[in-house]
Amino acid sequence: MWLTDGRFIEVDKEAWSKMSDLSVLEKMRNLRESLRKWNKEEIGVLNRNIEVIEQEIRGVDEKTEKREVDECLLARGRALWIFVEMWYERKALYWQQLSCSRFAN
Repeated sequence: MWLTDGRFIEVDKEAWSKMSDLSVLEKMRNLRESLRKWNKEEIGVLNRNIEVIEQEIRGVDEKTEKREVDECLLARGRALWIFVEMWYERKALYWQQLSCSRFAN
């Protein structure tokens, strides 16, 4: 699931660049901790991210119902729908990976 987020590469590069003088094993441990922190702060809040985007979509819908429509609002609405679909795909992937990891254990 991390690979679906464009910031994964940035987190990875940043973690490795801070550890130039460590052994590979220590680098791997530190990278794991950096990724855990990033996962908890950014990726691990799937439901919150989805809810925030859905709330914005409702705001766009309300303006549309009141006939307060312009091209910018319509473009924002389309972009929000694409974004929320991406987060739902990430959520599905998360649950799929979780079920596989629990099955493997």
